[in-house]
Amino acid sequence: MKERWGILFTVYLSLLLDYIEIAFHTLLALLLSVKPAPPVNKQGAAVLITGASSGIGRHMVELFLSRGYTVFGTVRKQEDGTALELLSGSKGTVHAVLMDVRDVEQCEKAVVTVRERLQRDGLHLHAVINNAGVIPTALAVVASDKLFRDTMEINFVAPFRLARLFLPLLRQAPGGRIVTIGSSSAWITGWLMAAYGGSKGALFSAYKALHMECYTLGIPVSLITPGYIRSRLCENCTIEPKPLFQDENYSFTEEDVGSEIYQKVEKLTKAAWGRTRGLLDGSESPGWVLDVGLIHAIEGRYPLLYYRLGFDSKMTKFLDTLLTDNTKAFLFAKWLESVYRGADE
Repeated sequence: MKERWGILFTVYLSLLLDYIEIAFHTLLALLLSVKPAPPVNKQGAAVLITGASSGIGRHMVELFLSRGYTVFGTVRKQEDGTALELLSGSKGTVHAVLMDVRDVEQCEKAVVTVRERLQRDGLHLHAVINNAGVIPTALAVVASDKLFRDTMEINFVAPFRLARLFLPLLRQAPGGRIVTIGSSSAWITGWLMAAYGGSKGALFSAYKALHMECYTLGIPVSLITPGYIRSRLCENCTIEPKPLFQDENYSFTEEDVGSEIYQKVEKLTKAAWGRTRGLLDGSESPGWVLDVGLIHAIEGRYPLLYYRLGFDSKMTKFLDTLLTDNTKAFLFAKWLESVYRGADE
């Protein structure tokens, strides 16, 4: 019970800080005479959300459906699409779109599908929300090439591909928006998360350029960086992996099992997983902690480039700013030593 109240306290504190940040930057934009985004005409407005079958994606479908938008949700399985479309009701309609963000041909077909539906129903595309992503895990020094390639393709390349493909539809009505879900791992990346943190760090950096470029096109862009949210994707982070030589994320084969490197990596991996589960157990925030930032990114007159949603996301950014990079490296090294020693106890 105490843990539950503790989570609720941090959730509401985080929401208060979100309102303060939005108010501050709105005032700053007014003082600097920044041109506001066109007001949203919800009548006939549609949003596209990738990775909509579960977790944060499913929550966003329900959120924007409740706000009167027609929602296009991308899924990889037909049965997920059928379940998603059951959310349609008096407040709006959900259209499932079969698409794997890694598949260029499927992405191009999705554009045609969405365009035809928009024209048929007299709608316009107001926003593309890039939510689809993966959180693969492996120690970077022995990770497979495939791990890094696949993670970058899904988490980094795909959002820019979809921005490019849907740009003509976003330009058909004033105020089109591009929103992508990032991660606080962009600035503080822990063990096992090199590929994930690298892909989100690339997004964090590249969005600065995308913001400047799209501003001249009249399309605000935003990067949402949530903390630990209840979702299937985050739950997968706490599932103990299979033997390393059977894990495609690693470069090991069965012949490596008896080697010193394999044994050390296996020991460290198990210790890291145990500590990760301990840190995350019961600490996840509900999906609605994201709502203030998501709504403002889609509907606000002065949408922000970066939204750090969730108290843990705000704290990691604060600590990242407070400490030098080398100080953080030494602190993590000491922590890692204690975890590794603890695996022998």
